[in-house]
Amino acid sequence: MKRFLHYVAAFIAAVLAASVIASVFSTQMVIGHLKSIDVVVPFGTRLAMTVDDFAILSTLAPAIAACLVIAFPLAGLAWRRIGGSRWRWYIWAGFFAVIVELLIMRAVFDLMPIAGARTQVGLMSQGLAGAFGGWLFAVLTTKPGERKDA
Repeated sequence: MKRFLHYVAAFIAAVLAASVIASVFSTQMVIGHLKSIDVVVPFGTRLAMTVDDFAILSTLAPAIAACLVIAFPLAGLAWRRIGGSRWRWYIWAGFFAVIVELLIMRAVFDLMPIAGARTQVGLMSQGLAGAFGGWLFAVLTTKPGERKDA
């Protein structure tokens, strides 16, 4: 039971970290697009917009949790069956899970639900947020003495 709770805590930490990073990346992508049309965004405004956009975490975090709850067990299974680096499996699982989820949502709703992911660079940045969540999960669930590439 203790191990299960440890994995649940690691999962929650990974989801929260990926969600916060995804929100920051999305905001910065939107601000970047504003700058490309010569809108001046002072640092204070940039910071305020970033903090204000944390309001989307109430919908973003459950969406990221939904994709990672599928991706992480698959990564663990693949690592056990195929081998290779455990950390890499979780990093790539997080990366692709978030991207696939956004692409599915775009196909279903006929719009990209995260404004900052409407470009390829923006979509990849969301994948990086998922990759960070995968990395964090791998770090937090690596047993003491276990090699990171094991």
